[in-house]
Amino acid sequence: MKLLWPLENPIITQYFGENPNKYGYGPEGHKGVDLRATVGTKLRSPQDAEAIGLVQPELFGQYMRFEINEHMTAYIAHLSQIDREGQVECGDHVALSGETGNCDGAHVHFELRIDGVSVDPLPYMVEEMNMSKTGLSFQTMPEWAHGMTVPTGFPILIINPPEDNPFPGAFIIGRAWIGGDGVEQAMIDKGAAGGREYFERCKEFYDKAPYVDVWLGPNEPKPWWDKLQFLDEFNGAWIPSMHNYGKQTGAGVFSVGEPQLDYLQTMRKTCALTDYLVAHQYGNPSMQYEAEWLSLRHRKVVQKLHELNYRVPPILITECGIDGGAILGKDGDKYKKPGQGWVTVIGDKVEFLSQMEWWDDELCKDPDVKYAVTFISGPNGDWVSFIWDEQMARWAMARFTQVPVEITDEDVREAAWNAVGVDYNPDAALTKYAQEHGLGMPTMNEDYSLSGYVIQGFIGAILKVKVGEWDNIEQVEW
Repeated sequence: MKLLWPLENPIITQYFGENPNKYGYGPEGHKGVDLRATVGTKLRSPQDAEAIGLVQPELFGQYMRFEINEHMTAYIAHLSQIDREGQVECGDHVALSGETGNCDGAHVHFELRIDGVSVDPLPYMVEEMNMSKTGLSFQTMPEWAHGMTVPTGFPILIINPPEDNPFPGAFIIGRAWIGGDGVEQAMIDKGAAGGREYFERCKEFYDKAPYVDVWLGPNEPKPWWDKLQFLDEFNGAWIPSMHNYGKQTGAGVFSVGEPQLDYLQTMRKTCALTDYLVAHQYGNPSMQYEAEWLSLRHRKVVQKLHELNYRVPPILITECGIDGGAILGKDGDKYKKPGQGWVTVIGDKVEFLSQMEWWDDELCKDPDVKYAVTFISGPNGDWVSFIWDEQMARWAMARFTQVPVEITDEDVREAAWNAVGVDYNPDAALTKYAQEHGLGMPTMNEDYSLSGYVIQGFIGAILKVKVGEWDNIEQVEW
């Protein structure tokens, strides 16, 4: 049986069996795995289970026990809040992370026990896979979006999110607009002092919309060498302030094609601290054109961070699509249409969505990418050529709700039998005999028309057996 991690994109800070004879663990070491999580991170049930909330002040603090079956029990500990108990299904929201009990800072302790003995949970964890990673962003809320039901976990960015969550169950990315990029850049130029100023300036937005999952930092900072050094100091103050306030951060928010890869060395502190690294990635004149440098540029960024031996945070792409201003090199000038989106550059909605489907499929190959959101639904007058209308929004949601299914050989065999019109019964004596003797696919259902006998044809032979004498099957040549 496989288990879900209690939170998405888990970052392990302490493995099973680590640190023997430290922290009171004993010679066997740590009995679970610790996962990085700021206070208030949403946690989910690892499997269908009976969930029980408990308190153990001297060790686990607030914690939950999941009784999965008579042999398997899982635990999540150091919680700030327990939201659901009783019978839960795999993936249900159950609690919020915290720092209760005996722990050095906020994190989630995840432990698995088999017949009461703690075991390494890693071999039991499912490798999660998205069929789609692309959601929506809203500049204003169009009429069609009011009351719209979205898939659980569907990523949505909202500028200045309202007090009430318009999309319950979604993964909400918030951006606080405090006067424009110039206002934010002036704060960045102040370094750490600006980071603290930005936090105080945005607190009213954070307080107004507590349901937001992650808040973005300043939008499209200037990509110059000295400015990025200021940005790293800015983030070095803003991100801890956010974490202490129980909020997750998306830092960077770089414009398409930025920053220069060599400049990433200035971002050590940002990469070490932030919950997500954020970028805008467009294509022009198509999503495929020079994709490694434009629409899929995150791959270059990840490679460079690995070369620098920096932490690679999960990546959010918070603007994507076609931007006529995204150009590359001398040849790019012939495609230059500043301020113009897919409506002007491509014109055909079907063709544009076909390109977005290709791009989304590419994102799903990259485990470092958490989500992307398109630009933009409910645009103001400056951005109408980038519009994602209701039809396009429902296209994105339909892709997101495609659930990958693990197909077994048994599933394939049953489907094939059904396709040729034969009832599939893997436990039937004739079926087993045919498989063991390599007689190939069946050509007919079992036939009882011969008194006292059952016959069934397979490609290699016809089988007959007297009812009740299932061990005495005979072959008859065609």
